[in-house]
Amino acid sequence: MTVTKRVLERLRVAPDANLGDLEPTRYMNYDLVPLPPARRTWTAWSFAGFFATININTVQWQAGSSLISLGLSVWEALIVVIIAKVLMGLIAVFDGYSGGEWHIGFTVVSRSVFGIRGMYLPLIQRLFLCFIWFGVQSWLGGLFVQVILVALFPSFGKLPNTFPASANMTTQQFIGFAVFMVLQLPLIYVPPEKTAIPFRYMNILSGTTMLVVTIWALAHAHGAGPLLTQNSTLTTSNERGWAMIKGITTVIGSLAVSLSNSLDFSRFAKTPGAQVPGQMIWSDDWVNSHRHSCASWWHLEYSSMPENVRRTFVESGRDLHTMDDQRLFLC
Repeated sequence: MTVTKRVLERLRVAPDANLGDLEPTRYMNYDLVPLPPARRTWTAWSFAGFFATININTVQWQAGSSLISLGLSVWEALIVVIIAKVLMGLIAVFDGYSGGEWHIGFTVVSRSVFGIRGMYLPLIQRLFLCFIWFGVQSWLGGLFVQVILVALFPSFGKLPNTFPASANMTTQQFIGFAVFMVLQLPLIYVPPEKTAIPFRYMNILSGTTMLVVTIWALAHAHGAGPLLTQNSTLTTSNERGWAMIKGITTVIGSLAVSLSNSLDFSRFAKTPGAQVPGQMIWSDDWVNSHRHSCASWWHLEYSSMPENVRRTFVESGRDLHTMDDQRLFLC
């Protein structure tokens, strides 16, 4: 047997009892058939932890400051986030219905819209987006690791840069990126139905850290500062109105892919409807956006990791399994 054949055989998906005597194909395999009861393990608390992971992360941490940069005041930005999150919660609930009810994912539902072969168009688009999003999140995670290493080992901050200017990164940044990649890779091999509990603890750590750092920052600065009372820099109601509309679409756009993919995770619901309370957490992220300046590097580090694994590895793994008959083993 040649090396190529040995590698392909190693990557072959193991037979699944849920398929009976049928061989897995790109049209019907372990990831595409309705989940058997044994894999429906997510309760309402599991979904609350999952959607908290999506909201308590780097991108959402940056939402508040991004809206203020449009010229909005803090309170106007807060209203924008609340409106956007309520809309997102409703979309997530309706989109995730088929997953919670019939335990099927995005790929299968796409066939009802685009057809058996036409569904490859949204599938490829999502696949490439997962690749890009994985790179962005991993790079940000590497920057957080760099800050943590400097805080723990001050001498690391004096490490000379051996990379040329054309590399667009420093030696410290590269080491941080490499460490982050090594730390998150083991999470790939945890089946999605078994990730609810460990990621729930990560959310507890993230939420506790956010609260503690917020209290510390307010105490250290003797209050919230002038930012809360600062008025909008926009002079007319027309400018302010369009800025708020732009802000709403920006907030929704940052998580639009996760909205369309919500049924990929609602299919793990132990009972139909268990996903709904967690999905409505989409509308509760205004606290995180409002306190964007009070997040800590530790919190960002261990909130970015589950976000990256859940929203890129799991989804792209299913998509790749659909593109090939038996040769891919993610998820």
